Amino acid sequence: MEYWHQTFDVIVIGSGFAGLSAAIEARESGASVIVLDPKGNVAGVRMLDGHGYRYPTRGTDLSIKANRAVVLSTGGFGSDIPFRTSQDPRLTEKIDTTNKPFATAEALKETLRIGATPVHLSHIQLGPWASPDEKGFGVGPVFSDYVVFLYGIVVDPATGKRFINELSDRKTLSDALFRIGHPCIGIADSGAVESRGWDLGPGLKKGVIKKFDSMEDLAAAYGVPAHELKATVDRYNSHVEDGTDREFGREVLPDASPIAQPPFFGMRLWPKVHFTMGGPDQYQGSGHNGLLLKCLVLLGSG
Repeated sequence: MEYWHQTFDVIVIGSGFAGLSAAIEARESGASVIVLDPKGNVAGVRMLDGHGYRYPTRGTDLSIKANRAVVLSTGGFGSDIPFRTSQDPRLTEKIDTTNKPFATAEALKETLRIGATPVHLSHIQLGPWASPDEKGFGVGPVFSDYVVFLYGIVVDPATGKRFINELSDRKTLSDALFRIGHPCIGIADSGAVESRGWDLGPGLKKGVIKKFDSMEDLAAAYGVPAHELKATVDRYNSHVEDGTDREFGREVLPDASPIAQPPFFGMRLWPKVHFTMGGPDQYQGSGHNGLLLKCLVLLGSG
């Protein structure tokens, strides 16, 4: 029989929006085990009191009983490299994430262990607007997502050529970058930056975004064949003037203009894990054997 150190009506594992009015928040305290009663119903949690991702060696065992329910609201698992790689083999330690270090799958794996039904665990969204030159979400996406993809171009530094409709969805862009196999370069001119009104100062200060007086200087900095890059920019500019992207079918926005006004701006692009959309069955709370996991409430994406 389980010895309970504490008892609450409702235990919330996690601190997400879906947690609502929690009796106790256990996720950040290291909750790791869901306890079943002799009939197989969820009865509470075992946790490490005082544990945290900044203090991985700390914590004392604590068992907490839930009189009414255990609410699982732990969010996604974008920082859990072994688990996410088991769902998408591309997402190794070489791929960064926009998530916090504690976005891991321990609680999710516990629900699967006791019989919860997994749903779309391999549906992992990547952010193609991210840069490998900074950690986490960073400041670069202000430039790439809101300037480059709308009014600039993305080129493969090995060839100097475009390879994708820059207005494609996140999955299409990320898959295209992975097919290239190395970071690519997002490029826009000062006219595009000024028209969008975004402050690139933080990105320039960090060195994630770089500013150049000429396209030749940009090409040299990123190791792009200068003559190929010039030809690519010229082709893109002709598409803008014609109002039709004949290469990749990208929509030419009404206020788009040719890439011609210095200074020019560049940033390296490489996808990062952003959002894990799968998790245990939220709606039925049922196990893979068809039995109801009583007293376990599943909320959120992971």
